[in-house]
Amino acid sequence: MLLLAVLNVYNYSVHTSIDTRRRARRPRSTEDWYEPVVEFAGHILGGTAIFVLIASGAWVLHQVTANIGETSKLVRHGLVAVEYTVFVADALLFLLFVVRTFWRAARKLMRGWNA
Repeated sequence: MLLLAVLNVYNYSVHTSIDTRRRARRPRSTEDWYEPVVEFAGHILGGTAIFVLIASGAWVLHQVTANIGETSKLVRHGLVAVEYTVFVADALLFLLFVVRTFWRAARKLMRGWNA
């Protein structure tokens, strides 16, 4: 009798976890309209914070280059090249991130309106 009870509990837990996994795989069609907007805003705020953090590194490099004193032209030009490379790469990746995040939010909004 105890064995049957244990098997019954095991069977229930296996089927419950399978049902939970099946429900988790289904697309959420009941998503509220504001969820993609809130997600977009959160991604933009987080992305902007990361952009500012990396751009501040380029600014520090600019300050070092401006106040370095007497050095060879090679060192000065190398630091300026690294400064510009860091800032341009950061700006391009931030722009790509904003476009991709906007595209994802727009698709989610359109999918919600067409459902």
